[in-house]
Amino acid sequence: MLKEVKCLSCGNTLYRIGPLDQKGLAWGIYEEDEDKYESMKKGTGGSEYLLCVHCKKKNWFAYKDRSAEGLGLQVWLSHVTE
Repeated sequence: MLKEVKCLSCGNTLYRIGPLDQKGLAWGIYEEDEDKYESMKKGTGGSEYLLCVHCKKKNWFAYKDRSAEGLGLQVWLSHVTE
């Protein structure tokens, strides 16, 4: 089962993710979308975004460390800028 991660501005699909474990607690980028994802990803460290190929808006990442629960880093798109 794959989920689409969509641009927060235009709603077009940026990439797809799928479960990495049986319980669905950890998710990762679908292997066929890895090159597409890497080509859109800009920035370094905690200041990273995806540049939408459709509307050219910056979709910024937010992060939460969940290593205390054994789940690693949680990442999601938090907001959009020009």
